[in-house]
Amino acid sequence: MVGITREGSGWLRWELTQAVHSHLRHETNLTRFYRRLARKKPNQVAVMATARKMLKTVYWMLRNNEPFHPGPGVVDLVARRRRP
Repeated sequence: MVGITREGSGWLRWELTQAVHSHLRHETNLTRFYRRLARKKPNQVAVMATARKMLKTVYWMLRNNEPFHPGPGVVDLVARRRRP
């Protein structure tokens, strides 16, 4: 198994890790994936794996011209914020 390489855009890699850190504030499938991995692996490995999973999701959404369908955790979070 090969670890993260320096191939590809460093800027894109940085942006994805920032997106993951921002995304971890919400309870979603990606957050659950990160937490499950972070129990077994170092934090940075879990962040990069989550960033790759996020990138694959965005790629397939763009390739298939599909809108984002948030999981139940995101929908519940939005509903809670709208209530007074």
